[in-house]
Amino acid sequence: MNPNAPNIVNLIQSLFLAAILCTTCASAKKSNIDYMPYMRCVQQRIKLHWHPERFPATLRCIVLFKIHRDGSISDLKFAEQTTIQSLNRSTMNAVQASAPFDPLPAGSDDDVDIKFTFDYNIFHDLDKLRAIRIKDCEEALAQKETQFGPEHPAAAIAIRNLADEVSNQGKYEKAEPMYKRAIAIQEKHIPATEKELAITLTNFGELYYLQKKYADAEPLYKHGLSINEKFPTNNPSLQADLEHYAKLLYVTNRTTQANELYDRLKELRSQKQKAHEH
Repeated sequence: MNPNAPNIVNLIQSLFLAAILCTTCASAKKSNIDYMPYMRCVQQRIKLHWHPERFPATLRCIVLFKIHRDGSISDLKFAEQTTIQSLNRSTMNAVQASAPFDPLPAGSDDDVDIKFTFDYNIFHDLDKLRAIRIKDCEEALAQKETQFGPEHPAAAIAIRNLADEVSNQGKYEKAEPMYKRAIAIQEKHIPATEKELAITLTNFGELYYLQKKYADAEPLYKHGLSINEKFPTNNPSLQADLEHYAKLLYVTNRTTQANELYDRLKELRSQKQKAHEH
């Protein structure tokens, strides 16, 4: 597979644990298709399955693979690997354990090529990287506020991106008012902002979930899910919301309700796969 091929999908994301997970920039053949909601789901799933050991060095692995129309993968291989075989295995295992992914968005090519970069950074590098990413988000927000005004939906997305980054760094109290501000702006512009509002609500709910504040997380998850219920069932954000809410139900000992959502999620994925096959 040519890593410079024109049908590689864009995604940039960092995982702030003992290591950093990110995917490199690329592009898709059909530029009219919004791959970002789909790619968020891909990123989240791989993020959950990457469990590297700790090493006293900055290391990088890059893997290439195809995602087919039905969400299955093939051609998984290294574009770049380290001299530490256990780290190499952890990256391959993360992708394999995450598959199959959801079927590709309607109208996509038969398959898309993914170039996924796993950056493992030692802790003294991490503080610097965190500061850079916060600064980048703050500058992007300032640009949107200058260009469109502080109450514009584009500013709300930039606020959410900053809140996401702050939350990823474990600064939950600082991120909370940012999410609230983004939600307040997006609610003023409904229905045009409904899809983005659903993402903000879910991300805000995740902030509470990570702190085990399940009673605070639940109404946010439910609100985001109720919005995505209005859109076609092949909407990747709907499936992500079902997965989030099912996870919360499970940890709060509502296993029957959680299983009902997991069954529904399985059925939606099956329906999407059948639709793509035909």
